[in-house]
Amino acid sequence: MSSISPYVGSMRIRIKENLQFLGNWIDAVVTPILYLFLLYSIWSTLFPNDVGKLLPYFLIVAFVIEEARTRDLSIGYSNTILRGWDQSFTKPVSSEFFVILYSLGGITFYRIVPFIIGEVAVLLLFGPLAALVGVIAYLANIVLQFMLSYALTALTYWIHHIWGVGVVIGIAISLLGGFTIPLSYMSSDVVKFLDYTPFPYFFYYNAEAVITQDSAIILKLVTGSLAWSAIFLLVGSFLHAKGRKKFESFGG
Repeated sequence: MSSISPYVGSMRIRIKENLQFLGNWIDAVVTPILYLFLLYSIWSTLFPNDVGKLLPYFLIVAFVIEEARTRDLSIGYSNTILRGWDQSFTKPVSSEFFVILYSLGGITFYRIVPFIIGEVAVLLLFGPLAALVGVIAYLANIVLQFMLSYALTALTYWIHHIWGVGVVIGIAISLLGGFTIPLSYMSSDVVKFLDYTPFPYFFYYNAEAVITQDSAIILKLVTGSLAWSAIFLLVGSFLHAKGRKKFESFGG
């Protein structure tokens, strides 16, 4: 039991960190509502004829997909590396296993509640099949964002404060992944280029799969998310291995 206590402890700490702040719970519900209001204000002006089509899209993005986020993992985990795995870790630990449980501790109830709200809305708007696809899209996003976070954490061995890196990547994902604007409103050349990147698999194809329930889009979402997750896993494993050697060489 003592061999796994550091991992279980990291998960408990992460849960307590999330639950002790009332603001987290308020943010989980209020932020998606403000996001929908903001997007409605913008898009009703730019494309008044498309508001009826865009509102369901952004509702799914805000409540169903966005609540799968695990990118905040990289910040807390990087701090752990900077502290030398924390003084309570008296034996070498597996960074991979640590990251998994730390991330699971971060996906607490205040992430789940908005997802349930979104799923109820999807069920009423599009039916049971769409709600089922919503679960698939949610899980695909969790895996993809977790693997991205896992790769990002490895940069801490070389860049001690990676919060800025995470912010830049988050902005890129929002703009190019379909969070701020559906990719269907971009030029065809841009969309073709983005298809060779992981960006559309964070939001756009997830929302499209729920709205259309098209088997081809669902298959593309699942295969694309798994493929890019595997790439992030390989890159992250390589960087973590290199980083640990650097860390150990200095007596960490």
